[in-house]
Amino acid sequence: MGLEWQDVDLKNGIISINRSSQYLSDMGVFTKTPKTESSIREIAIPEFIISLLEEYKLWYEEQKSIYGELWTNSDRLFVQADGNPSSISKWFVRYVSTIGLPVINFHGLRHTNASLLVAQNVDIAVISARLGHAQISTTLDFYVHPLLSHNRKAGYALENLLLPTRS
Repeated sequence: MGLEWQDVDLKNGIISINRSSQYLSDMGVFTKTPKTESSIREIAIPEFIISLLEEYKLWYEEQKSIYGELWTNSDRLFVQADGNPSSISKWFVRYVSTIGLPVINFHGLRHTNASLLVAQNVDIAVISARLGHAQISTTLDFYVHPLLSHNRKAGYALENLLLPTRS
């Protein structure tokens, strides 16, 4: 939630995580440093995300023009139509339910991301670093969930071991 446009390098496809945003009812939205030193990191993003961010930036700039002096210039990536920082978490839950997907909270995407990367055989150390974990064990213990496809693959591996093909 603390991402600002200055943290997004569209040319090189890198997002820098160096601050976080939090909401407390008595303080509102405020910026703070990430939880741990390992939470400060750079994440490489693929071309399709770069394209989406470029399109989003056009909307963002258009909103600035529309609102003029009423625009709240926070430079935050996730904003309401008037520039005020927005909670993507609330938006995400509403969006997922409207398109008919099972509802998960926004934080659940971190778990999904980790599990999908494991399924693609991405090195667990890389996944852990992308998530900002100081220990790989945190990623393995809390963020990686078994996938049905891996369960089937394990079953096939046993079948191939126990029932080798006959020549």
